[in-house]
Amino acid sequence: MAEVFDSVIATDIGSAEKVIFSLPDRKAVLLSCSFGNKTTYELPITVWIRRGTTNASIVKDWRVSSGENSGDILKGKVVLEAGDSLMARCPLDSAFDSIASIMTGIS
Repeated sequence: MAEVFDSVIATDIGSAEKVIFSLPDRKAVLLSCSFGNKTTYELPITVWIRRGTTNASIVKDWRVSSGENSGDILKGKVVLEAGDSLMARCPLDSAFDSIASIMTGIS
């Protein structure tokens, strides 16, 4: 299978856990991930990978200024297994939007 680059957008991230994307049946590489704060407040964002019942933190309570972008929260690339989900939440409803770049079709 050939590698495919995808861009995944999630909107209105808030106090409920939000799935940014899931990988039901394939392996992938998470290349970058950033979050835009749509509010007039400085707010924290928490981001993690969920694999089954295990959560692995990427950032916890990363503070993003009002109207600003977090920049790429990754300090490198992350290999994701089939069944993994990229998750996020923050304390205020509909406060963040996100964009992630992934490469699928790897073995």
